Amino acid sequence: MKIKDKIIIINNFKSEIRTFEEIRNNEEIVKKINPAGIIRKNLIKIIEEEILPLVEMSKELTNKLLKNY
Repeated sequence: MKIKDKIIIINNFKSEIRTFEEIRNNEEIVKKINPAGIIRKNLIKIIEEEILPLVEMSKELTNKLLKNY
C-alpha cells in the first residue's frame, strides 16, 4: 500500500508537469519559476528516498519468508 500511495503521488506530479508545460499565457514567469523542474526534482527525491527503500525492505522480507519456508 505504501508503494501504491507513492506511485499515486508521482502520477499526480506528472499531471502537474503537463499542466505547467501547457501554460503559455505567462511564459516569462513560468520560465523564471521553472515549476516542471521543481516537480521533477521532487519526483526523483520521492523515488530515491521513499520508494526504493520500501522496495528493498519488501525484497528483504520476501527473502526471509522464503528462507523460513
